[in-house]
Amino acid sequence: MHTSIFYSYARDTEVSRIFDDVSAKLTLLAPTNKAVMALARKPHQGPEKPDEDIAIPEEQFDRESKENIRRWVSAHVIPQSLPILQLGSLDTLLDGKSISISKDKHAGSSALEWQKVLVEDGLRITGMKEAANGVLYILDGIIDPN
Repeated sequence: MHTSIFYSYARDTEVSRIFDDVSAKLTLLAPTNKAVMALARKPHQGPEKPDEDIAIPEEQFDRESKENIRRWVSAHVIPQSLPILQLGSLDTLLDGKSISISKDKHAGSSALEWQKVLVEDGLRITGMKEAANGVLYILDGIIDPN
């Protein structure tokens, strides 16, 4: 249930500043380390491009990598604190990106409320922590920013 890779990526973005802001009410959907390590393309790589074999200057590579990370982290942050995830569509910090929350038909009646929902394409929430500035949900997969 470790999520340190997500936080390592987040630390490299301006998005991380709001994590420390107690007045910013947030919901974080942090993928497990296992989910991030299973990605064929890591968050800093972004989506595959047809001209990927063409060499680009290091500065441009750094800029693109930082933007890819910002987009990826932002897709995992909802700009409101949701101790109970509402069914439907929720906007993330990434412009134009919303995520879907649906009922998990396989969740048992004794499951906690946050265990009774699926995020996006069937991602399960494996853990939940409440903080002064919001809620952290641990996901067994990642949210695609694209």
